[in-house]
Amino acid sequence: MKYIDLTQSFGPETPVSFPTLPVKFKTVSASPQVTEIVFGTHSGTHLDAPAHFFPEGKKLSNLGIESFMGRGVLVDVRGKGNVGKEILEGVEIKAGDAVLLFTGWQAKYGSKEYFDDYPVVSEELAKEFVRLKIKILGIDSSGPDKEPFSIHKVLLEKEILILENLCNLEGLTKVKDFEIIALPLKLETDGAPARVVAKIYE
Repeated sequence: MKYIDLTQSFGPETPVSFPTLPVKFKTVSASPQVTEIVFGTHSGTHLDAPAHFFPEGKKLSNLGIESFMGRGVLVDVRGKGNVGKEILEGVEIKAGDAVLLFTGWQAKYGSKEYFDDYPVVSEELAKEFVRLKIKILGIDSSGPDKEPFSIHKVLLEKEILILENLCNLEGLTKVKDFEIIALPLKLETDGAPARVVAKIYE
């Protein structure tokens, strides 16, 4: 059995975009060392809960632990600016799966372009994910859409969680059987940074 870490390192240099606050680390005690951390809930590799767009939606603390893991399915969509339903041709997706879109956008992480011109998911594809009853949609960019964030709303309304700012998806391109485990802090919030790993069954 093998594991691949799909999580960006989290620290003061973690890139963020408005309205997320810059990440700040402050040492408040040297011995024993204690660090105060200030960050927005959608910083770094993180998970979006339904409450991100729906005030009455579930917060992370309301979701069962099973919500954060599932059979992984990687779809290679590198080179596509608009990711449509056609990417699913020949791809087997089951209810409860965690689908990861490999855009290759991770290579731009830390640059201004990372937040400005990333690939987007079509509404037709988002609705197909709802029909297929996937559990999680993950992507190696800052998100699956842009304002007015219609894809977020389509997915989160049906409690399909969204993983953003993933990395190292190239390590899964030849892997047939793996599980995604995406564990956020159990915060009473709309989202939180998460440690995301792929558990590979060889």
